[in-house]
Amino acid sequence: MDIVSELEDAAWASVQYNIESLGEEIAKAIGRKPTCNEFFELLSWALENTNLDIFEDVGPRAIARIAPVLHPQPQRIRPGTVMGIPLDASAWQPAVYLTSNTFGAAFGICEGVLSEPNISADWQPKAVSGHIYSELRPVREGRWKILAVRPDLLRLFPAEPEIYYDKRDYSDNPSIGPFGSAESPNGTLREISEAEAQSVGLISGQYQRVLSEDALVKHLQRNRAKK
Repeated sequence: MDIVSELEDAAWASVQYNIESLGEEIAKAIGRKPTCNEFFELLSWALENTNLDIFEDVGPRAIARIAPVLHPQPQRIRPGTVMGIPLDASAWQPAVYLTSNTFGAAFGICEGVLSEPNISADWQPKAVSGHIYSELRPVREGRWKILAVRPDLLRLFPAEPEIYYDKRDYSDNPSIGPFGSAESPNGTLREISEAEAQSVGLISGQYQRVLSEDALVKHLQRNRAKK
């Protein structure tokens, strides 16, 4: 079972935040970023030395070693990378990878749908309003096809993509505005207007802070069907 699709937004964000925080703490302690193997060695040590009952099938101390399994062609995916997200056998949604932060991987969705997963060298898309947080795994595993690297397209989207909070979910929190609030990756909150709440899907209840691969594809398919 893919538990990622079962996680609520808050749980997903918490996992990513804690992983990032651990990496930062290691870097501070040793004066550099850890290697992949060093990071997993630390996780193995931590599990071996805990008494917490966190797994359904085994005790943490039964785990001898955690080791990474790399994709056949591991690579860094740079901001401005354009990819085609398959909606069906003959429709690909172009999207631009913007950045990764504590919220996840942010993508800017481009207007229109491609009949084939390729673009011309002079392709100049328009941005669909808003942005979406998801994951980079389908890019690394080849299910979302990399079409080009176009850092010039980053200007179409926000430099610091925000996430939104619905006032109905935080009615007792005075920090959340009457129509909701937006949070930047650095933790800054701002109140949003009714029009913005409507445009991002807060009022309709369709907005989700982070989408798994499958959920994002279904979201894009629904939006395409409405047009």
